[in-house]
Amino acid sequence: DSQVSLYYDGNLRVGPKRIIPIAFLGAEHPEIEAELERIRARRDHLPLHIAPDFWVASGKNPEGDEERAGRRIRDLLGKGPRSLLQLSEAADLGMTDVRREMDRLEKKGLVQHCGITPTDFLHAKGTFAAWNRETALLALQILCDRHRISLPALSEKLAEVMERKMGLQILDLVLAEQVRLHRDQDGCDVCSVFWDQCFSREKRSDHVQFHISLKNRLVGIGAPAHAFLPPVAQKLGTSVIVPFHAGVANAIGAITGAVAITDEAL
Repeated sequence: DSQVSLYYDGNLRVGPKRIIPIAFLGAEHPEIEAELERIRARRDHLPLHIAPDFWVASGKNPEGDEERAGRRIRDLLGKGPRSLLQLSEAADLGMTDVRREMDRLEKKGLVQHCGITPTDFLHAKGTFAAWNRETALLALQILCDRHRISLPALSEKLAEVMERKMGLQILDLVLAEQVRLHRDQDGCDVCSVFWDQCFSREKRSDHVQFHISLKNRLVGIGAPAHAFLPPVAQKLGTSVIVPFHAGVANAIGAITGAVAITDEAL
C-alpha cells in the first residue's frame, strides 16, 4: 500500500513509496502491539520525525555483503519484525544511521518496510476489517500524539489528499488523448484555484465555484473501493458502481494475467 507521511508543517503525503500496512503486520505478528505501546510511552523523548515503522527480513544476504551494522540488523530481523527504536538499541547506532542502513538494505531487497498506510486509517475507522485494527489504531495514535493532531482531523487530511490524488488520476485517464493536466500549482494560479475548489472539503472562495462533471459512471475494484471511491465520484460529478466481488477483482487479474520479461546480456 502507499506510505502515509506527516511532515513538520502539517502537510500529509500519500506515496509514492509502497510499504506493508501496520494492520497486516499486526495480524501476522501480534507481538508488535507491545512494542507500539512502548513507543507510545516514550513518544515525548523521541525525535518528531520518528514514525511507528517496522521492518521485516525479506531476502537472502548476497555473498560479500559483510557490513557490520547491516549484519547485526539482519540477525535481529531474523527473529521477527523490529521497530526503528529496537534496531537502534540493538545495533548501538543513532536512529538516522539505522534509517540510512535500512534504506540500503531495502534497495537490495533484503528487508521490507512496514508503516502507516490508507488501509490502516480504514481499519481504525472500522470501514475495512481484514487484519489487526488494534495495531493500526495504536500506530495512528502515536503519529497523532507526536504532531499534536486529533485522529479525526488527521483522517480528514488523508481523505482530502486521497480524493484529490484519485480524482486527478481519473481525469488523467479520461483526458489522456486530448489534454495534459496542469497539476503544478506554481506555474498556474487559475489551475491552483480550480483544483482547490474541486477537491477541497472546505469552501475556498465566496465569489467563484468550479465543478467537474464526468459523462460516465465510475466502476471500482479492489477491497477498499467502497471506502475511497464514492466521495471522489461526487467531486467528479458522477456516481460509482462497486460490484459485489470488487474485493477480489484485482486478485483474479493477477492470476489470469500473463507476465513477460525480456533481458539482454552482453
